[in-house]
Amino acid sequence: MNDTEKNFSNKLAEVSNLVNKALKVFLPKDNSLISQTMRYAVLNGGKRLRPALVIWTAQMLGQTIKNILPAACALEYLHTYSLVHDDLPAMDNDDLRRSKPTVHKKFNYAAAILCGDALLTESFNLIVRAKASDQSVREAVYILSQYGGFKQMIGGQVEDTFETGNWNKKSRSFLLKKLKEIQLKKTAALICASLKIGAVLSNADKKTLKVLEIYGKNWDAHFKL
Repeated sequence: MNDTEKNFSNKLAEVSNLVNKALKVFLPKDNSLISQTMRYAVLNGGKRLRPALVIWTAQMLGQTIKNILPAACALEYLHTYSLVHDDLPAMDNDDLRRSKPTVHKKFNYAAAILCGDALLTESFNLIVRAKASDQSVREAVYILSQYGGFKQMIGGQVEDTFETGNWNKKSRSFLLKKLKEIQLKKTAALICASLKIGAVLSNADKKTLKVLEIYGKNWDAHFKL
C-alpha cells in the first residue's frame, strides 16, 4: 500500500467510525424480529464508502457533517437493503456476507425480505432529516429514488439475475460490455447518488453535479471495492 492508498484508508476508517456511531443511534433498539434483523444487517461490517462520499462531498462544498449525517446513513441503509436482497436464495443465494451468515441464514427467508423492505423505506425517513433547504432535501430524495430505482440499481440487479445465464456462448467483447453495464447500474449508481446527494444538500450548481456524476460513473478508476 502506497502513501496515497494509506492516507485514503485512514480517512475512510475515521469517517466509518463516525457513521457507525450514527447508525447505532438511528437504528431501532427494541427487541422485535424486524429490529434485530435491521441491526444485524447494517452493523455487520462494511467500509461505509457511500456515506463517506456523501460527507466528503458536502464538506468540500462547505456543508457541515452534522447537517448531512442522516443523509449519509440513508445511503448505507439503501445499500444494505440491496445486499440483503441480493443474498436471497432467489437471487445470488449466498450463505455468507462479510464472513458472517447472511440475514436469511441467520434468521429466515421472510425476515430477510422484510428487513430489506424496512431498510429501503427507512432510508427515505433518514434522508429527509438532513438539515438543508426544503428544495435541497426534495432533490436529494429524488436522486436516491432515481439511482436506487428500476432504471439504475434495481435494473442492474434484474440484468444480473435474469440475463447472465443466457450469455454462455456470447463473445468476450459482448460479455465485457454487459458486465460494464451491470457495474454502472449496480455499483456506480449508488456511488453517483452518494456524491450528488452530498452536493445538492450543499447547494451545488448543475455544473458541479455533472462533474460528480462523471466521476461516479468512473468509480472503478478511483476505488478498490
